[in-house]
Amino acid sequence: VNVQLHGDHYVHAHVSHQFSTRNDAPRKRRAWVNCPEGHGLLPSTTPRAGFSCDKCHSTMAEDSKMHSCRACNWDVCSNCYDGRDPAWLSWDRPKPRGGPLESSSSTLIARARQYSSFVLLMGTLNAADEFNPTNALVMRNKDEVKIPLILSTIPTPKEFQRKISSLSKEQQAFANAYRKMQLAGTLFAVATIQIKPNLERLLNLPPDALTKEVTLCENLMRLFVEYQIPSDLLSYSGDYKLAPARMRIASVKKNVANIDKMLDEAKQAELELQRQEEMARRLQAEVERMQKEKESMSVALNSLGGFDGATWDGYAAECDFEAENCAMACEAECWDDDDGDDDELCAELCELDDGEMDDAPTGTAEEVSNEPSPATNESPEPAADRQDQQSEAQPQESHDSSESAHASSSGDKADVSVIDYTALPHRLNANFDSLDVFDSLRPTKIAAAEQWSKTEKDGVMSKEKTRVLDSENQRAERVKAFDLLDALSRSGALPLEGCTLHVVVAATHCFDRSLMDTLVRDNINPIARAESSEVIVAKTLHDVDDARTLVQPQCIPRLEEFSRHLIPQ
Repeated sequence: VNVQLHGDHYVHAHVSHQFSTRNDAPRKRRAWVNCPEGHGLLPSTTPRAGFSCDKCHSTMAEDSKMHSCRACNWDVCSNCYDGRDPAWLSWDRPKPRGGPLESSSSTLIARARQYSSFVLLMGTLNAADEFNPTNALVMRNKDEVKIPLILSTIPTPKEFQRKISSLSKEQQAFANAYRKMQLAGTLFAVATIQIKPNLERLLNLPPDALTKEVTLCENLMRLFVEYQIPSDLLSYSGDYKLAPARMRIASVKKNVANIDKMLDEAKQAELELQRQEEMARRLQAEVERMQKEKESMSVALNSLGGFDGATWDGYAAECDFEAENCAMACEAECWDDDDGDDDELCAELCELDDGEMDDAPTGTAEEVSNEPSPATNESPEPAADRQDQQSEAQPQESHDSSESAHASSSGDKADVSVIDYTALPHRLNANFDSLDVFDSLRPTKIAAAEQWSKTEKDGVMSKEKTRVLDSENQRAERVKAFDLLDALSRSGALPLEGCTLHVVVAATHCFDRSLMDTLVRDNINPIARAESSEVIVAKTLHDVDDARTLVQPQCIPRLEEFSRHLIPQ
């Protein structure tokens, strides 16, 4: 999926601040309020003595207060829950300075309004004009998805140079190449593609024609997403420049109705085939049972010294009576009383004599009934429409409009200078090296977590339900979204419109100590240091030399006092 980047695009910079929590600066705080699986903890009371804390393994007395997770059968005492246990702080203590820091406090939330839809794409930028989506979702009718973002830092430029200074040239070349790959991971792209404008363009409808056609939009989404119906069977095939908008919408509605009729007939044919197969299977099983009874009866009569013709005739008549009862039972179970074709087929099966039942077929619907099903003989109406559409030549104006659209898009691409956002991480890394005199600003990689949560509704009046999207569900959602984009773009023949691209870059300012130790022991103002890091990122994004043009006038004196190195002399 290639999205033109000369449309609407935005750049978002995120600078987070990370304070260290060392053992030499203990803090009594609630360090964790969830179980290891992420579930919330509820207060509880032990009904008897003998319960133990899953964190400090202390035995609890009767009526002791605890906090429990029933889903994981995980209990902690009040001391561990309130953070009074020093070992409890190790659950969220970050790694010391020099190692990567990971956190998932940031979350990407996407919502869709009722009767609106769009495609959400997430991925990376391979080139200045190429977007590579790795995840995709179709958002519609008040869907909401929450995607946790994993933020992991990499060493600062100065720290990286110090660590590779003792390596050989080959090792340094490999380390620098790997560093470039890490910097490429700090660029996170999110694209949204509106579905209605592309549907109108695909079906040869005027702009905003589907705004008030809610039912038609829902039916089109169902046909494209669930059944992958080709757009040629649904679009208006006439001269769209001369036909009014009402006529074109009516033609699309008729095409949708024809496709729905064809799908209903196909479903009925499948149900009819399953009923016939079940009828034949039960009848064959009954024939085999009666054949075995005949054989066993013949062996029994022969062992008793033979039998006369009257005895055998009476037994054959009894078998015929049982076969008739079997066919009537199958008729009552497998066939509808109001269907005349079913009664006729069942009557034919009931007229089978003893000899014909021995040679009965073994389970196919075509062998049971000599007359094929009416649904299989009739040619669906959309097939004729399809032949008409194939035989009818496409209007020359449609080709001219598509060629002019491609020409205009190529002309815009040639006139508008495309911004190469793939060079942004390297520019930030260079400015971090030259402007960050405190060596505290780290590039941060952004990646989506493995599990997402999606809230959706089956209908307008139904309640919302939330489900977890694991790797398999994400793959299914991605395939569904790509199939829809393939239909909207006619397998890449039409460029997509209504696209918005958001580029997100992140950096983390890391402090060596906790907040109070940074302020008291080191005598450092953390606000001034954080503001200096934000100004460095802003100078890189806006490509300005004087940082005073980026801040408010009343903040210039504070910038000159604490960040004089960012102001040209």
